[in-house]
Amino acid sequence: MKPYKTGQGNWQLNYTLDGRQRTLSLGRGSTAVAAEKTAKIVTELVSVRKMGEVPPTDLLHRVGTLSPKIRTSLEKGGLIQACFGMSVGELWEKFLEARSHLKKSTLSTYCSDRKHVIREFGLNRLVSTISRNDAENFISGLRKKLAICSVSPMSRRFHCIFEFAVNRGFLSKNPFDFTVERADTNEARREYIEPEKVRKVLLHCKNDRERLALALGRFAGVRVPSELFGLRYCDFGDEVIRIAEDTKTGFREVPILGDVREAFNRLSGKPDELVFTNGRSWYRSFLLRAIERSGETRWAKLWNNLRSSCITDFSRMGYDEKTLDSIFGNTARVRKIHYVQFDKQRSYARVIADADRIFSADARQSAVIQDLIPLLREFFTNR
Repeated sequence: MKPYKTGQGNWQLNYTLDGRQRTLSLGRGSTAVAAEKTAKIVTELVSVRKMGEVPPTDLLHRVGTLSPKIRTSLEKGGLIQACFGMSVGELWEKFLEARSHLKKSTLSTYCSDRKHVIREFGLNRLVSTISRNDAENFISGLRKKLAICSVSPMSRRFHCIFEFAVNRGFLSKNPFDFTVERADTNEARREYIEPEKVRKVLLHCKNDRERLALALGRFAGVRVPSELFGLRYCDFGDEVIRIAEDTKTGFREVPILGDVREAFNRLSGKPDELVFTNGRSWYRSFLLRAIERSGETRWAKLWNNLRSSCITDFSRMGYDEKTLDSIFGNTARVRKIHYVQFDKQRSYARVIADADRIFSADARQSAVIQDLIPLLREFFTNR
């Protein structure tokens, strides 16, 4: 099987498969050395196909070095399956195309993940050549560079993408189909923000919108910025705030507490007008400046810890899970992992106080019974 050059300067290659002769165009820009290399790969593919075997890994690696145009021609000719010819870059493109309905922030996260995969495997690496061992080594390498709370969700997204390839028939097995320890939160960065501390910062906000945004984050548990910039004046009722969520969950209602109501009553606007029209970077910058002016120490995870502190307060009040689900828009499992904080000193102090009260009462009761036993014995004996 020898490549040849046509009168127009195009390199071509003829091969026979299933009793039918086919012509593969290698392009005018190809060289004699590249054409010979491609011919060798095609010869091996034809041999494997005739034997009814699966192409070996080293052959698949070499197929991955071919241009997408040549791989497409080989796929149409029946020499390679879609999974053998799909590169990492092509898989990401097909996945993002099929998930175009996702939020921009979610799509941006998948694009960011793509950089790590390409850095490890290369843009043209065939997905069929990525083994489970390769995937495990890749995740282990990420753990050395990134925090486990970053690697854990990233590995699950990799599993989702390669599972997409399996479901679409591009792969026979998911190389990321293994359990990764779950650590979505960094406990060292969790911090309970006292209401008094937030109220002090509120006094140093420049305007009423800044005060309302901060009050919503700490005393209503609103997600900032995703839910903040969708609020309209008509969403604020007498007792609750109506917060629009995604199409899956629709709306949820959050009670208006004193600090939120006080800040909102200072604003005015038409019912359909947006309450917050500032830029996306505004919500972080204004809070940093207000904390600095107040003299308070900046806390980690500015807005997430505010929402976490609010959910922690409601959880400590003893509300049932259904009520908390309705108010904050997440399940008990998510709240436990991401939001509800554990105050060891406070919790243990309560346990000790309760134990002391209960056991002391039992001790006193036992003492009374011990005093009564001789009297009861004497009473029944005399009878």
